Amino acid sequence: MSEALRRPADLAARYGGEEYAALLPETILENAQIVAEAIRKTVAGLLIPNENSPVASHVTISIGVACASPQGDGDPSAPIKAADAALYRAKRNGHDRTETQQ
Repeated sequence: MSEALRRPADLAARYGGEEYAALLPETILENAQIVAEAIRKTVAGLLIPNENSPVASHVTISIGVACASPQGDGDPSAPIKAADAALYRAKRNGHDRTETQQ
């Protein structure tokens, strides 16, 4: 994941048990989608065996993408909630995919 993040301010971090986050400061949604798809394709291309998966014979990932601009009175958890909703939409829509906030 961190290999897809090329700018010094970009950050990859573990966020929970099997979840990770990529923070891409000053990035528009379309560019965040491009980075997310690159990460998804890289992981799929590793062909790590996953024999018990109903999705594929190798490890795949689902990604939720969201963007937000800092707001003084906004909810600081809003981008996390939006990305989480997009992630669960990706899982519902078949896994091994990238979904964006609505």
